[in-house]
Amino acid sequence: MAENKKSFVAYAEWLESFEMLEDEEAGKLIKHLLRYVNDLKPELDDRLLKIAFQPIKQQLKRDLNKYEEVSKKRAEAGKKGGLKTQAKAKKAIAKSVKQNQPNQADNDNDNEDDNEDDNVNVNDNDNDNGISSPNGEGVYYNIDRLKNEYLKNQKLCKSVVENQKLKSLHQLSELLTDFNKHLDQLGTASKTWQDYTSHFLNWMKKRSNNAYSPGAVSSTAPERF
Repeated sequence: MAENKKSFVAYAEWLESFEMLEDEEAGKLIKHLLRYVNDLKPELDDRLLKIAFQPIKQQLKRDLNKYEEVSKKRAEAGKKGGLKTQAKAKKAIAKSVKQNQPNQADNDNDNEDDNEDDNVNVNDNDNDNGISSPNGEGVYYNIDRLKNEYLKNQKLCKSVVENQKLKSLHQLSELLTDFNKHLDQLGTASKTWQDYTSHFLNWMKKRSNNAYSPGAVSSTAPERF
């Protein structure tokens, strides 16, 4: 039998072969059958038993060929399924990495001076982007990287330009550059994506209220907001 195959099918039609034999001969044939399916390579000296066993032997061979064919197909299907699962896993990991972009920070926008008026509502949900941390988990990234990711997000940039009434994407880029300079002055080298985007909007509104102009960086001690 095939490796790891622990059973075989016996057929009712074999009765005819056994009925032709004496009980002692039938017993010998049964023993020979069991030795055969256990790969003990038995030999029959009795001509009558050889004839009786021949149709049984041929049926066992046909069954074994079918078993091996089915096992091969299942192995191939399992391999394909495994490769497909691996591909899905790699895709999920890549997506997770992309969604969890950005490394260590302080929450600058948690200052006691902040109040409800400092929160800027953007209709298109500016924080709904491709790299936010799931469930708000604290995944931190360098602020320069955050700026680059911000500018890559076309939907987010378009929404901010329209809602904050900016002149162009170039102006938005200048504001992000100045915002990062502001963070540098505060000693903040990294933030979570959600913290970075919300803090930027709050910072932009405050600077706008103070008649802030892009490109201008205060030489005085930085405000913390």
